[in-house]
Amino acid sequence: ELARIERRVGLALGRPDAAEQQRQLVEWVERAGLDLVATAETDEQTFELAPADLASKYEQRVLSMLFDLDDETFAAVVQPAIDELRALPEPDRPRPRVQVHDIVVAGRRP
Repeated sequence: ELARIERRVGLALGRPDAAEQQRQLVEWVERAGLDLVATAETDEQTFELAPADLASKYEQRVLSMLFDLDDETFAAVVQPAIDELRALPEPDRPRPRVQVHDIVVAGRRP
């Protein structure tokens, strides 16, 4: 439930989905005159996060996608997510979360 809300906010703010991020990364590597040498993923990282804690992070704008966000966009996109998070059953109860991060190795062309 948290990931769904986070994904919706990110997409509404123009943050690319995982496939687009991968495409952009390959483009940046090539424009830099590098070759994509290898890709991998980190092991799964498990942690817990309560909806109320995520709502607080949004309110405090501690997530990088919110740093320069104007108040009008915040009210239209982020505030509804905050309200939705706080309206979830037991918003103070942590939910398990799993993250995996991409690792990309690029090298100079000969």
